[in-house]
Amino acid sequence: MLFLPLVVLAYYLVPRKGRNLWLLIASYFFYFCWHPTHLPVLWFITAVAYGGGRLLASLKTHRRLCLGGLIVLSFVPFITLKYLNFLVDSCLVVLAHLGIQIAPPRALPGCCP
Repeated sequence: MLFLPLVVLAYYLVPRKGRNLWLLIASYFFYFCWHPTHLPVLWFITAVAYGGGRLLASLKTHRRLCLGGLIVLSFVPFITLKYLNFLVDSCLVVLAHLGIQIAPPRALPGCCP
């Protein structure tokens, strides 16, 4: 209950140039407290978004194609973390109905059961 008010207060105390960096650090801390194993994924997505934004600013052509690729590249890690085990389980059920028995793999670290 104190995290948000402290972040907002610090946001207005930080000089204007450092506010975005402060919000980024606060966001990383928030997600680290919730699930530390997801932090590298957030770093990856941050790097893709920042680098992609710079790339888009410099491009004269193929901007839509680049933007589409950046969107896919940003969402794939989250989709994988959230739904990979669900997709594996669904495939195992379909295969079982077809008479193919496969031992289920272990859950991936950081994925929801």
